Amino acid sequence: MTRIDTATSLARIARPLSGLILLVLLGLGNQAMAQTPEEQVRHMLDQAYTAYDNLELEAAEQTLVQALALSSAYAIEPRLQADLNFLMGIVSDGLYGDPAITAGHFLSGLEADRNAQLNPYYTNPNLDSLFAQALASLPAPPPPTPILSHL
Repeated sequence: MTRIDTATSLARIARPLSGLILLVLLGLGNQAMAQTPEEQVRHMLDQAYTAYDNLELEAAEQTLVQALALSSAYAIEPRLQADLNFLMGIVSDGLYGDPAITAGHFLSGLEADRNAQLNPYYTNPNLDSLFAQALASLPAPPPPTPILSHL
């Protein structure tokens, strides 16, 4: 087989493969675009955790700011909103060391879901104390709506 024959054979194989690769890439792009806002926020939360784990606190903060903006624009699950705010509090504590900022983020998370808890793998005694402080400052839940029965 000559070089020309080999090149021709490779070209015949490469054309269909390049079309298949293009279809796969387009499908992956459409799949990413088809994510719901909640899925996008979950992905961003995962990215923020990864950045925090890598001590990239500024990157974690930027990702969380974007995720919080997206979550406020859509009806995102309250537990997910709480987790975003809790991680923002943890990141803020590492960046700024200001207990008021950290407790404020914890309070925002608790306002979204008052039963949510800090991730035990990302806490320490100082953060636990600030979380307890935020929990104590949470207003009492509204009383349940009475159910009227018609007798």
